[in-house]
Amino acid sequence: MLLSIRTESGKLGGAKRAPANADARHALGLALVRKGQRGAALPELERAARLAPANARFGYVLGVALHDAGRKADAKRALEDAQRRHPGNRDILNALMAYAIEDGDASAAAKWRAKLEALDR
Repeated sequence: MLLSIRTESGKLGGAKRAPANADARHALGLALVRKGQRGAALPELERAARLAPANARFGYVLGVALHDAGRKADAKRALEDAQRRHPGNRDILNALMAYAIEDGDASAAAKWRAKLEALDR
């Protein structure tokens, strides 16, 4: 269990880690992102997503974090994996569509848009 994510000085890093607690890993990853420590955050977010594949939010947040870190191919893989596990998740589909548009991949963007539109039927 994650008991604390701050040291007495207020800095992150004094956490008692729970290696198999996905929620704790995800919370620590988000805290590190907010502190601007993306390099330290990504392994925590990756571990959370791996420990709890049934949690769509963890896969989505990992994909966005990877994208924001410039790891676009890894982001695409993470989001596509999450989408296969959670085919009706709008956040994941929207991210995939937005990143396809950003990359100029009209075919992929249309595919993700169609999946989003199918959810409304």
